[in-house]
Amino acid sequence: CRGALRHFACSFSVPGFLSGRFSACCRTINSMSKVAPALHNPKWPTMENLVKMMEEKDSSHLNLDKALPPAQSLAPMLDTDVMNGRTHTADDFRHRQSAFGANLVEERRLTTYWEFCKDALGDTTIQLLLVMSIISIVMESTVGDHKATGWIDGFAIMLTCAFVVNAGSIINFRKQALFAKLQDALKSGNLKRVIRDGVQIDIKDSEIVVGDIVCFNSVNLASIPADGLLVDGTDVKMDESALTGEPKLISKEPAGKDPYILAGTNAVSGSGKLLIVAVGPNSTAGKIAAAVYGKQEEGEDEGTPLENKLNGMVLKISNTGLALALIALIALLARGLPQRVEKDEGVAAFVVKAIMIAITVLAVAVPEGLPLAVTLALSISSNKMMKENNLVKILKSCETMGSATTICTDKTGTLTANRMTVRACFLGGEYILPSDYGISDTAGSILATKIPAATTKLIADLMAICTMDESFVQPPLAPGGWPVFKGNPTECALLICVRTLGHDYEQIRKETIGRSLETQKQGWSQIFSSARKMMSYAVPLGDGKWRLYV
Repeated sequence: CRGALRHFACSFSVPGFLSGRFSACCRTINSMSKVAPALHNPKWPTMENLVKMMEEKDSSHLNLDKALPPAQSLAPMLDTDVMNGRTHTADDFRHRQSAFGANLVEERRLTTYWEFCKDALGDTTIQLLLVMSIISIVMESTVGDHKATGWIDGFAIMLTCAFVVNAGSIINFRKQALFAKLQDALKSGNLKRVIRDGVQIDIKDSEIVVGDIVCFNSVNLASIPADGLLVDGTDVKMDESALTGEPKLISKEPAGKDPYILAGTNAVSGSGKLLIVAVGPNSTAGKIAAAVYGKQEEGEDEGTPLENKLNGMVLKISNTGLALALIALIALLARGLPQRVEKDEGVAAFVVKAIMIAITVLAVAVPEGLPLAVTLALSISSNKMMKENNLVKILKSCETMGSATTICTDKTGTLTANRMTVRACFLGGEYILPSDYGISDTAGSILATKIPAATTKLIADLMAICTMDESFVQPPLAPGGWPVFKGNPTECALLICVRTLGHDYEQIRKETIGRSLETQKQGWSQIFSSARKMMSYAVPLGDGKWRLYV
């Protein structure tokens, strides 16, 4: 259960209502180069030297103490303590962002409403209809038989084109605005754990600055948000294939040859702490992102399969209509023009009428509303899906899902709330099953009444010690609410069980030598992995004796 891989399947949505605030579509995020003039502490290394160190994986540029691991030598230069982190003040945060940049990369400018309209006007069918409407208005108003009202037909065609252009642009603009809002929500929900003033707090990636101590592990804090040096870690192995293309796992050690951990990589084994030295466009992943931002997203402006087929059909029908209109024009002129030329009677009026008949044939043949009808139908479908919290970014996914017969999805955190509870156990010769207690009770509270207190204490020690620091439980946000889980949900369920057994997991961790933050180096841990299917933690008992919790 703890080792299950969690696949986060996301489909992104389109519609909402056009807000009218078209200026909001030009949304940019300031990168490092757009911050205020640097308030650089003379004690701090220069940004250039930090970036060069990470690029070359060589700390000689900074004149570090070679007797210490690079992170421990660099931390005092950045006014950071490797155990307690940096000072958590607004001024310190502002100075570091000014000197080293923000952990943001300038994003691609969003398309404006008028640019969507311009793209829609590039459609061949729309252009053809507009040309016909202009010709109709000019000829009917100048040489037609009904000059006062002749312009109405051409104007009606023009209004139809305007409706098609604006309807498509509104749908695309709504889709873009909603997806941008979704991206912002995803960014705000993507939290990392840092240590500041000795306290672990969860912050957004954009709030990380140079000098922060970031906690990571291979279970639920695997992605690395910025470049840094490994401060401390156990069995840390990184997957750098996203940057190098090599599938080989890279071992990292604080005092080893390669303590350099790059943004965009993932921890696949172990846990550790990272001293951040390069953020945003100065980090490895930031440079790559900066290079690709502004390029068109794959599939973003591609039509749906049905739309492409309909557009092809419309083009064939339009070509056929154009051919028939030309045939009708030639036939009418060939039949009636010679007689009127001989008699010199109404030649101009006859030619205008013949042209108008040909234009009418062409206008009737062009099914300009068919692609729009499909777009509106898919838009309505995506709106209904959005009401059920299923957001769709690309409309063609609606067509694909419409023909799906089987959907394979992850369960934990996707179909469920990812909030676990200890429901059954076998301890001290006692079976505790869900059927043995009511919905308001827990397995821990029942177990505490059936086994000796010494055994209860030993089990509580096991669950408190043999869980990661990144896993803890916070009080409910509202009276009567659920406790807030932070970290691995399975471990949080075990920590709740410790409380129901009548013990405090935080106190156990602080009082255990080899497990508390101050004495952690005296212990030994092996983090949980899907390969081992267990976690181990050894703590000294004194007199050369050890106790191993598994």
